[in-house]
Amino acid sequence: VLSTSLRKRDLSILYSPSPIQQIYNLHIHGNIFLTYNTTTITMILEIIIAILLALGIIMTAIPTIPGIGFMFILTVVYGFIDGFESMDPRWLILFGVLVVLGIVTDHASGLLGAKFGGARKNSILLGLIGMLVGLIFFPPFGLFLGLFIGVFVGGLIQYNDHRKALKAASYSFVGTVIGMILNILIAIGFFVGFLFIVF
Repeated sequence: VLSTSLRKRDLSILYSPSPIQQIYNLHIHGNIFLTYNTTTITMILEIIIAILLALGIIMTAIPTIPGIGFMFILTVVYGFIDGFESMDPRWLILFGVLVVLGIVTDHASGLLGAKFGGARKNSILLGLIGMLVGLIFFPPFGLFLGLFIGVFVGGLIQYNDHRKALKAASYSFVGTVIGMILNILIAIGFFVGFLFIVF
């Protein structure tokens, strides 16, 4: 029994790692642990940003709230976190184009609708003034009412005919709604693109 215990002790001494091997093992396992923690934190941040981007889609449905701009800022923040590896500058340029398209659609759709409804420059100008006044006093949905009233008053001055004025004002309202729908679709495309790149 004694000889067996001695042999086990000798073998444990023979196969015990040297101090250098212990340091090496600590380094390897430490790197694995740090890598695991970094990956977990990055994944959590990606999920948080994805949730905030989904909130941005809802924001685009509210007039004058820069939901698409909010989404772009989140994408840039993720780029810095990611070190611009998966979110490289080419994707950011593409998302920037979507932002510009969304802003133009959001602000110009109602005025374009009024133009298609027969409104002239003075009516469109009054519609723009009405948008600003409505936005200041009844945000955010006062934009719709202000645009409608502005174009309608401009149409009355222009045509002296309430039916033509109502047509131009109705077209401005429809144009605004169409622009909002297009903006939401752009935001959804933005969100899907982010998920495709990141996940």
